[in-house]
Amino acid sequence: MITQVKTHPEYNLTAVAVQSVRDAVAGSVFVKDKSTDYLPNPSEIDTTSPDAVARYNRYLQGAEWDAYPEQTLRSMLGKLRVDDAVVELPDLVAYLNEDTDGDGMSLKAMMQQSASELLQVKWQCLVADYQGLTDVAIADISVAELSAIEARAVIKAYSRENVIYWHFSRINGKLQMSYLMLREVGTTFNQDTMVDT
Repeated sequence: MITQVKTHPEYNLTAVAVQSVRDAVAGSVFVKDKSTDYLPNPSEIDTTSPDAVARYNRYLQGAEWDAYPEQTLRSMLGKLRVDDAVVELPDLVAYLNEDTDGDGMSLKAMMQQSASELLQVKWQCLVADYQGLTDVAIADISVAELSAIEARAVIKAYSRENVIYWHFSRINGKLQMSYLMLREVGTTFNQDTMVDT
């Protein structure tokens, strides 16, 4: 079930441009899949008759999309030399080098992913969290109980498309972010019916 949620006006303003960048980087198949969004029908008179649809499909098949955006992105990421980066973390969180997000992504892989996001759409949101503390009222437990939980730091990445609402307020005389709504999208798979929900 998909629930509609209000999104920020600036989110709405940039959503089409952000998707255009994603499609351009993804390549020809994705650009052509959007058909008239990127390749308007050259006929201004008849676009719906079977002959017109067949002509447009031939036009679409003959259209070329050079992979310059993807090649440029790959080249720029290569110049960053993320693999050569030396990251020194305190022993307490040294495990982040090998598993930054709790799902096995290394810190260098996350750095590469974040650089890709920044080059494509200018920003990304990274949220530090602790696995194991989600259902715990921190104010109500002791330090010993907290140590026994063995909470683990993780960094979750949210693409620009998944930061859907925000607000800034004046706090202690300074304009600061006071509200941030993040969207997470996932699926469940039924093996019997082979349907993703």
